[in-house]
Amino acid sequence: VANGVAALSEIAETTGRDVMKISASVLQKLLAALNECTEWGQVFILDSLAKYTPADAREAEGIIERVTPRLQHANSAVVMSAVKVILSYMEIMSGQNDTSDSVRNLTRKLAPPLVTLLNSEPEIQYVALRNINLIVQKRPGILENEIKVFFCKYNDPIYVKMEKLEIIIKLVTERNIDAVLLELKEYATEVDVDFVRKSVSAIGRCAVK
Repeated sequence: VANGVAALSEIAETTGRDVMKISASVLQKLLAALNECTEWGQVFILDSLAKYTPADAREAEGIIERVTPRLQHANSAVVMSAVKVILSYMEIMSGQNDTSDSVRNLTRKLAPPLVTLLNSEPEIQYVALRNINLIVQKRPGILENEIKVFFCKYNDPIYVKMEKLEIIIKLVTERNIDAVLLELKEYATEVDVDFVRKSVSAIGRCAVK
């Protein structure tokens, strides 16, 4: 199943047309195959599920339930694909009054796996940060209490530091502004000129916000 999904995904990418139509029976096969295929097979299946539009909030919730265990996966690509599925389905659930508690619970579940990705090697951190940057634009509430994990470490590569700065600015609130300003003041004394410039600019952007 996973190989078939991978082939169809490649055809769709090459031709620019969506050649994979997911029906109810295909959906059940994809969800069943998640437990049996390799981690890269899981990525292809999860990416296909992210493009699927559930019929209603109840179906979306059922699929999320099957996908949620992937948030604990060792492979960061599987984790990010699972996050993508959950976020896209949360949009459908958000429009329903009776699923607001479920959306809140999912919001709490998404923070730990995203934070864990920041313990990876710098290259994976960078990709994770780029994705997190998009996530916090849409749903800052997911990581609003985790701003300190985005504070830069002395040995972070410059490209990781720059991404962290962008996310810090997006997550800054009246509750955490004091800690953020102290941190940005430290960055302003760094040796890297570009990073110092960006840090000073960040202080201004926080003030405007």
